[in-house]
Amino acid sequence: MDDFGRSENISKKILRSVKFGYINSVSVMMGFTKKKFHKELLKTKIKTKLHINLTENSQKYLRTIVKLKNLNFFNLLFANKNLKKLLKKRIDLQIENYIKIYGNKKLSIDGHQHVHIIPWIHNYITNIKNISIKEIRYPNEKINIYGYENLVKIQFYRNLLALFLIKILIPFLKRKKKSPVFFGLLYSGMYNEKILKKNFKYIDKKKDTEILIHGGYTNNSERNLFQKNFFDYYTNKSSKLQYKLAFKKYIWKFKFYLNFKYTRTFIKSKIICIFCIEIKFIVEFSSILYFTGIEEIFLFIFLNK
Repeated sequence: MDDFGRSENISKKILRSVKFGYINSVSVMMGFTKKKFHKELLKTKIKTKLHINLTENSQKYLRTIVKLKNLNFFNLLFANKNLKKLLKKRIDLQIENYIKIYGNKKLSIDGHQHVHIIPWIHNYITNIKNISIKEIRYPNEKINIYGYENLVKIQFYRNLLALFLIKILIPFLKRKKKSPVFFGLLYSGMYNEKILKKNFKYIDKKKDTEILIHGGYTNNSERNLFQKNFFDYYTNKSSKLQYKLAFKKYIWKFKFYLNFKYTRTFIKSKIICIFCIEIKFIVEFSSILYFTGIEEIFLFIFLNK
């Protein structure tokens, strides 16, 4: 789930999704909310990723030498030399603040509005010497049509154009990192339970998969914290629907179906059955369940219900 840290309301919704729902990874924005929210997320021990933001202004970073107006993807794509210099400082600040709180120099990275796919931004990040990047999101999503009702929505075509642009840019990226198969861009802003279930059907069980949802939303009490287009996005119907998706119990059961690997190991002449279940729902999740004897039978019965 993306956008943790963008505001108090959004962060509270995502925290609740983590604690009581079935979210297994969160992308974090730096410079907006108080540290207590980040520390609260840290306590949950959920996997986090740094959500590089260059399109929404942070009040914290506005008080530094990095003073910028709100930018969009195209401003960043065609940024001049001076603007790039300022933006690189802003990226450095976000990485520095993320590591100070989350204490992890082996970073997983993605970007707010996918700005990390812009070649000069991606190549700058992957060439920073004092950090180690283990994963970057490459939203090179397959184009799947889920119902003709989506074809009459303007948002769908906006997303489609954005996806085509990203597919054009990805070949220009250098020093690519590990990345899961991605779902979540094509139906951004219009996501619902039907689309989620359709995405599950297209998952390749042999590959790590990331299904992105935006379940953090806000209300009028935080209107002054957002530019109009972002406020509209964080208060739309889809965000509230996506928040509810985080609590669907069938998501937990899907963890057992999607990528089921079986290995056997011998320890002290005793066979221990190790079931490795790797599913990356929303960001990335992998776990190892140990079963011996009758527990193995119960798992078999559960999966074949």
